[in-house]
Amino acid sequence: MRSVLTRGGPLAAVLLSLLSTPAAARRADPPPPIPEVELRATELIGEHVQLYRPLYLASGEAFWEAMTTGGDEAFARKAEADGRIREVYSSRERFGRIRELLADPTLTDPDLRRQLEMLERLYLRQQLPDDARIRLNELENDVDRIFSTYRMEIGGESWSMADVERTMATRVDSALLEEAWKASKQVGVPLLPHHQEIVALRNEAAVGLGYGDWIELSLRSQDFDPAWLEAFFAEVEQATDAPFAELKSQVIDPHLAARFGLPVEELMPWHYGNPYFQDVPPGLFEVDLDGLYARRDHEGVVADAADFCASTGLPADAILARSDLYPREGKNPHAMAHKMDQEKRDTAILLMNLPLPPAGQNRMGTATLLHELGHCLHYEGIDHGLPYLFLDVDSQTTEALAMLLERQVVTADWMQHYLGVPGEEARAAAEAAWKGFRAQELIFARWCLVIYHWEKDIYANPDQDWGDAWWRYKERFQGLTRPADWSNPDPLGKYHLASASAAYYNNYAVGSFVAAQVADALATHLGQDVGGAAYRGDPRAGQWLRDHTMQHGARYGWLELVERATGAPLGTDAWRRQFIGEAASE
Repeated sequence: MRSVLTRGGPLAAVLLSLLSTPAAARRADPPPPIPEVELRATELIGEHVQLYRPLYLASGEAFWEAMTTGGDEAFARKAEADGRIREVYSSRERFGRIRELLADPTLTDPDLRRQLEMLERLYLRQQLPDDARIRLNELENDVDRIFSTYRMEIGGESWSMADVERTMATRVDSALLEEAWKASKQVGVPLLPHHQEIVALRNEAAVGLGYGDWIELSLRSQDFDPAWLEAFFAEVEQATDAPFAELKSQVIDPHLAARFGLPVEELMPWHYGNPYFQDVPPGLFEVDLDGLYARRDHEGVVADAADFCASTGLPADAILARSDLYPREGKNPHAMAHKMDQEKRDTAILLMNLPLPPAGQNRMGTATLLHELGHCLHYEGIDHGLPYLFLDVDSQTTEALAMLLERQVVTADWMQHYLGVPGEEARAAAEAAWKGFRAQELIFARWCLVIYHWEKDIYANPDQDWGDAWWRYKERFQGLTRPADWSNPDPLGKYHLASASAAYYNNYAVGSFVAAQVADALATHLGQDVGGAAYRGDPRAGQWLRDHTMQHGARYGWLELVERATGAPLGTDAWRRQFIGEAASE
């Protein structure tokens, strides 16, 4: 033994260590016991996932088939799967265990607590009496079916919403525009009785759970503090009142009056370029953006999107290849992104209705494609090694990322590289487009105020005339004139309101402000001015988005994730600097 120890080699060092260490310490220390509360939390989360996972897959497959075909059998399968999902979430026994665990101060593991908080919000929406839950499932699936398969008739022909939007953006025949605008709202007539029953059932259930109405419960279930959101919208209203009034009275209305050959006071809602005045009217800033985008055909638009995403380090070729991109009979006429299987990569998919020849492409179609791809890239960018419940996204942050990519289609770089616009012309077009984009942000903020106040008002007082309430806010926040003798419940012609997802549109409104703050942080990282920041060809952009936002999935609450990504709590300063030219008061 002495000869070994005197050599001074690795074995000697090991033996010396062993000899100088007490015997008890030489035995491997057993791992500390897992706290009993963590075992119970893990067991409950696993129980939920085991029940939910197969139903999510079944619902997703049926949903996709229903949206792309309009088939009654697919809608029936979706309704069945959704009903069973509601049954999972309706368990009062599990809901009680969730709340019991969250009330235990010894549960300190942040990931377990976060997953339980997510489950509490999801289960909360389904703590309804069984008969109300079953009836709501029937009603909401009926609403989806009616809206997805509804086709309006104009001039003896069947029109889709895409046809209406294209007509309103390109034609100057006031009579045709009025007919198209009114026809686009007619789906509200068959939907209204369904929604009235939905609101009554939801409110009754919310009151039974201790909430003032369903809006309050819905906001809580989406991780919104109602008081925070009320203050947020009050600040948005105050910040946009004067700039929007100036934009409308001095720029938009004179432009439209000249376009249609009408006095300003005779302008009606169908003259504003889109069915809800949520976007900038065409040609507002002396550049025909749609004319520039019409240089690309439907295949070229998709190729451009694929090339852009790949160049930023966020490849989307596979997403586009498995997606459904063009309109056809029976298909849902809108755009949406979907993840077929949360646990598997390469299952994000999107639905689009890009115009087919002879109809030309346009800026909005290209922007929408980038927007929906932003959602899909977010789904794919999640660290798929996270626990199952974290393989999801918060609506507020995914909408922000989608908006961030959508902005790219009005940069000089995009126009020059993809649309073939010469350098000086591209820069001039981008400058005009940025003015348009600033106007769009103002217009969109005011549109979001309409929806926020209308939904809150309808759930607080569902017996009122829904159309009267709608136009009260359209006049207040958008300055539009209600057509004479118009009583149609036209808010239900808007998919996001007709789809029965109460209080969801708030995510778009908040998303604009999150996007502005993230855009500021990303531009700083790239060394660019935020106003004209272009991400094409710079994989640092995709890497930053993946590292700071996408990979985390739902691991953090959305406000925490914004602060982690940008280094500051969410506020309105970045948005106001970018789109109004001022910072909020401290």
